[in-house]
Amino acid sequence: MRLVGKYILVVSLSLALAVYFINPVVAKDVTSIAGMPSSPTPSSVTVDYSMPYPGLLPDHPFYFLKAFRDRVLAFLISNPVKKADFDLLQSDKRIAASYLLVSQEKKIDLAQITFSKGENYFDETISQVRIAKQEGNDMRDFAHKLALANKKHEEILQSIKRDAPQQQQQFEGDEKRLDQFEKTVKALEK
Repeated sequence: MRLVGKYILVVSLSLALAVYFINPVVAKDVTSIAGMPSSPTPSSVTVDYSMPYPGLLPDHPFYFLKAFRDRVLAFLISNPVKKADFDLLQSDKRIAASYLLVSQEKKIDLAQITFSKGENYFDETISQVRIAKQEGNDMRDFAHKLALANKKHEEILQSIKRDAPQQQQQFEGDEKRLDQFEKTVKALEK
């Protein structure tokens, strides 16, 4: 019986460590990885904001482990500045994953759900910035970063819509939400 208990403990610890260390790389730029066009239209200027590599995509069989790890990490962060930074990273990863789902795998429905989840994280980021400002933190630089991130998200959404012209209407709500975020972030920058 003791041997079985030790075996269960070792397996549990191994699984916990595997969940923690899955996808530790976040510094790659999705434009170089995914072959994303440098600008959505020939006449527009590209936003100078690097998107992180999303790692496992939502259609991967082990994605639930990544999602569980991210939820645990989010739960453990209590500082609103660090939580805002973490939520922005999660938002960027979801937006980048959404682009990859459309451009590489042609999974439009899953891409729209993933994009929407990215926007939910962006909304949470804004909430955390407000809390941090109430606590007396200077968040102007971070608010500027949010403005750049929102512009990059809009640029990626335009690329997604170009790659999936028949399903553009699925992303109309996301486009409206990005416009609302733009107004909110401008207010935070002041």
